[in-house]
Amino acid sequence: MQKQVFELIKSYNDSAMASAKRLGELNLKTCEALVDKQAEMFSQCVESATGHLEKMAQQTDFNQAVVAQLAFAQNCSEKMVANLRDYTGLLTETRDELSAITEEATTELVEKMDRVGDLFKEAA
Repeated sequence: MQKQVFELIKSYNDSAMASAKRLGELNLKTCEALVDKQAEMFSQCVESATGHLEKMAQQTDFNQAVVAQLAFAQNCSEKMVANLRDYTGLLTETRDELSAITEEATTELVEKMDRVGDLFKEAA
């Protein structure tokens, strides 16, 4: 019986290590995606601001300058909303994958503990 219990414990530990590895990979993948998205956002902001400054420098009419300013603000707002949606989607995927890892580990722990309980009942 002891051998079977130790085998179950070893099996669970191996599974726990695999789950920890998956968690580490998920964290790395998420961080890389967030950094890439942030770099993309920064690049968009620099390009937009540079283009807008060039347009503003060419404006001679106040009304045209205001129209250009409003168009710039609307464009920035649309890009920000799109970026926030991307972030939300990425974090939702991460949450779902983390939930799956946790659920699998919990299910396996319950199964192993039930099996250990069965072994002790058999031994008694």
